[in-house]
Amino acid sequence: MSLVFASTKHITVADDVSYANQNEFTVMLWSNRTTVNVNNQNWWRKQDGANFKYFRIEGTNSQAHFSIARSGGTLELLSATSTVAANVWEFWACNYKESTDESDIYRGTLSANAAIVSYAFENRASGTTNDDTGTGVNVGGQAGANQSMVGRMARFMWVNRYLTLNEIISCQWSCRNVPDTVISFFLGWQGVSTVADLSGTGNVGTTVNSPILGDHVPLGPPFGFDEPFVSAAAAVDISHVAALADSFDNVVQRRPIKVTSY
Repeated sequence: MSLVFASTKHITVADDVSYANQNEFTVMLWSNRTTVNVNNQNWWRKQDGANFKYFRIEGTNSQAHFSIARSGGTLELLSATSTVAANVWEFWACNYKESTDESDIYRGTLSANAAIVSYAFENRASGTTNDDTGTGVNVGGQAGANQSMVGRMARFMWVNRYLTLNEIISCQWSCRNVPDTVISFFLGWQGVSTVADLSGTGNVGTTVNSPILGDHVPLGPPFGFDEPFVSAAAAVDISHVAALADSFDNVVQRRPIKVTSY
């Protein structure tokens, strides 16, 4: 499943010490942008006034834009024009580490591992990360008019650690939570009102302005199965497996037990 966003539709996550004011993190998501829009479209945004972190699509140029407010300037990473496709499932990640001034944007598809994008502009800035404590993260959009990503999002993960490329790729193809995961969403599986957090930290998402259910990423559970696979799987006869299990159980239960004393 997924949730479909547009206009002002989005998910809010209450601010929490588990992910507020972080100076090292990685955020990953699967999305399918369906409409090229003149407005900037937010994949996610966490902002308390001049203290902000966000990852968005830059209008009609279809560029991925990652930005963080730092004491020595604003981190700005802007991908090449037309990096963000339309009507295609894409895996996106951005990571950041204050202590080493490392940060990058990564893009993957259903047929290609995530890799660092080509940049039109990059400035990683310096200094401490501005404290954004006081406001939660908005996922899939923003409260402002037409600030939402127009399309579907199926997965969202926030990890309080700078993940390596290999770790990012492992999250692209699997549904596991890596250590230090503090938000783990599979969007749409609980319907359209709330989004359960499977990280164990309790950062539940609440939908705003009624996003609707959409198709899943065709990657298998818990993303979902395509219908031809479901039909084929249902036609497989596995009755012999149960019979074999019963036979093995009888052998195990009837086997004599030899007790030896020392």
